[in-house]
Amino acid sequence: MTGCSVRGVNRIYMKLIVRFALAVLIMSSVASCKKDHGSTSDTSAFVGNWELSQVIANMPTINLASGNGNVLTLTANTYAFRENGQLKKNGTYTLKDDVTAEQNVCLVFAAGTFTKRIIFDGDESAPKTFIDVTNNQLSLASGCFADDSGSKRIYKRLPTEY
Repeated sequence: MTGCSVRGVNRIYMKLIVRFALAVLIMSSVASCKKDHGSTSDTSAFVGNWELSQVIANMPTINLASGNGNVLTLTANTYAFRENGQLKKNGTYTLKDDVTAEQNVCLVFAAGTFTKRIIFDGDESAPKTFIDVTNNQLSLASGCFADDSGSKRIYKRLPTEY
């Protein structure tokens, strides 16, 4: 014999197997704690009735008076656009985490803003529209301002009884 017993070899292999299993368990636990950068389920900040108050585009900024009838209504997963009080378009929407607003809209935004993309009616191939809520104002930004196709629409929150 070479000085190793069968029991000693088995004990070494068992220790290796236990360490390997423990390492796999730890790695899978760490991987499962990763933040999901896909779809965003919390829509509570966006839910409500929002009246269009300002449009910024390649023309002079347009400021709209209160009561103009241009309202965006968002529920947890549906939307409705009204122009002059008349329903123009409605359907479903989803939100997705997306930090490419500056590259797509060709503007610089404050840190932590416009980090979500709103996808209307499941159309992910449509040009990206980014959404943000700050100080009771909802903003939608899309297109690229550098090539005159960008626009930013700013809405003010309406009272819940609208």
